[in-house]
Amino acid sequence: MIGDGITDLEAVQVTGGADLFIGFGGVIQRPAVAAGADWYVTDYKMLIDNLRRYKVAMVGSGAWACAALHMVAQNTLGDDPADEFTDEVRMWVYEEEYE
Repeated sequence: MIGDGITDLEAVQVTGGADLFIGFGGVIQRPAVAAGADWYVTDYKMLIDNLRRYKVAMVGSGAWACAALHMVAQNTLGDDPADEFTDEVRMWVYEEEYE
């Protein structure tokens, strides 16, 4: 759970509450929340940079693979309001040698 108030911290401390409390001090910093938090951040970027995000990769080659990769890259970069995906999409291609 992420919160900036003492009631957020108390919600985690009850039985059946969240497993982890991340205190957020981006708007106002409360010493009691900072002291009781499992992890304390002061801005959103700090939080996002440290959370695990999905990496996307594609295996394929040719025009269809390139077109599909383009759509995948657009979706992971543009339609990602929760910032769940890294900004990089990798493409793995097997290059055959022709005579």
